Amino acid sequence: MLEDLEIFTDASLKDFKPRVFTCSGALCINTNEERYVITPDSTNNRGELLGVYLATQIAKDTRDRYPGRFGRIIIYSDSQFAVFGLRDWMVKWLPTADKHGVMYGSSKAPVKNQELFGMIITYCVMNKLIITLFNQKGHVNINSQNDLALANRQFLNANGILLRPEEIFKISFYNDIVDKNTRAALENVNPNDYIELPKHSNHKTMCRYVIPKNFKNFIR
Repeated sequence: MLEDLEIFTDASLKDFKPRVFTCSGALCINTNEERYVITPDSTNNRGELLGVYLATQIAKDTRDRYPGRFGRIIIYSDSQFAVFGLRDWMVKWLPTADKHGVMYGSSKAPVKNQELFGMIITYCVMNKLIITLFNQKGHVNINSQNDLALANRQFLNANGILLRPEEIFKISFYNDIVDKNTRAALENVNPNDYIELPKHSNHKTMCRYVIPKNFKNFIR
């Protein structure tokens, strides 16, 4: 029986005033591999999306290194924006794209961080990487029956399935590890070591990815 490849992601944010930095992280519990990246002048949502991107990179490298060992690739994130955006909302965003490829949300404003959504999807499609995304509540008090029940209801609402208590414990445990490591990495940041990139609000100048219509074959 093939083994599930499970990867946990999270991101932390630190305000250095006037600059904001994020640290994104991903941890594969099958191989104990961890990857982290510091991003200057970022936002929490960008950090969470980059965490998922790190997870897809780990997944590809692990799949290629251990052929025939793994079946499902499961990526956990406590970011609804990242998981719902990739898994559920993209099918609604794609038809709204204008001639420049800019996608728009329900508020008629351009979808934020859409180049990162496109980057993740393109990476999965190009590498024939099929991922299952789960959104979970982070930092659950596993000693509280009420918190366990609340986390299970949240998981059911977000993903359509219920979990056993030991599964909730596992998710919370590894989410806490990644969260702790991303926070620790930000403590060592010196903002002066990072060049400040010029800001722009012209969505037409952003990097564009052509998302194929069959992308749902790879993002589940």
